[in-house]
Amino acid sequence: MPQDNLLCIAVITGAHGVHGNLRVRTFSQDPLTIDKYKMVSTESGVLHKVKNVRVHKGDDIIVKFEEVTNRTMAEAMKGMKLYIQRSDLPKLEEEEFYHADLIGLQAQTLEGKPLGTVAAIYNFGAGDLLEIALDQQSSPLILPFTKVCVPEIHIDKGLVVVDISQILSNDELTQIEKVA
Repeated sequence: MPQDNLLCIAVITGAHGVHGNLRVRTFSQDPLTIDKYKMVSTESGVLHKVKNVRVHKGDDIIVKFEEVTNRTMAEAMKGMKLYIQRSDLPKLEEEEFYHADLIGLQAQTLEGKPLGTVAAIYNFGAGDLLEIALDQQSSPLILPFTKVCVPEIHIDKGLVVVDISQILSNDELTQIEKVA
């Protein structure tokens, strides 16, 4: 798999049982979709054929790779990230985005002032949150990833426009403008 076109879809969190099953945490909306990719790659480029997938407790799933036949092999894979080709992902609807496409975009205010860089996207159950790294000395800005707070996204330009006035007081806005 060409490295420049890979997207991380999961991480192996440990072994499960003695037959080489793996506990895996996926980064997809439906964790069981890893089964439809059939082949996944590790960071080192090793391909693994997905034999079966099943639900497990918590956020993990259990995955069996054809090539991993015992617990020792499975334990050695703990912490490995799993990748697929970007072209294997389903097409998105309008106003849908892959997190990997948003991370690294430059953030600017409605007035066009540079604000920082999209550093991460979180979801703790109540909707997506955007983390914007302002600078080395400041705490990041965390805002809801909604149309109100992020009215424009221009992936082709490497830019997101944010309306921080929706979540900050005038004093906080002044502090942010000093940093930016």
